Amino acid sequence: QPAEVSRFSSNEQTSCFTPALIFQNLSSPLDLFTCQYCRLDVPYEADEESIMSHCRHCPCVARPDITYMYVCILCSYHTPKSTNMRRHVRKHAGVKPFRCPYCEHSTARAESLTIHITLKHTS
Repeated sequence: QPAEVSRFSSNEQTSCFTPALIFQNLSSPLDLFTCQYCRLDVPYEADEESIMSHCRHCPCVARPDITYMYVCILCSYHTPKSTNMRRHVRKHAGVKPFRCPYCEHSTARAESLTIHITLKHTS
């Protein structure tokens, strides 16, 4: 279970690491992200970089070590790598930017598309 991420302004622990909330957050696409720490609304479609920046710089998130460089504004996920956070944020948004050139299939990860093409479209 991931470490809890706390707010600077209170002792209250905030997390969506429960099966029901993870399912809710990851199963339906979001077009507006509301930061669980500072309550700022960040529209996803306006600019993915705005969400990435907020995950990196939200002033209400405690960052006790390097693994908290990027903290998800919707759940307790945290990582030191921007590429991991970008992939994670896309899960919440339901974005699948990698489209198969041979059919309607799309994926969230480039490597998944490569596997799909190899399995489905290569003789």
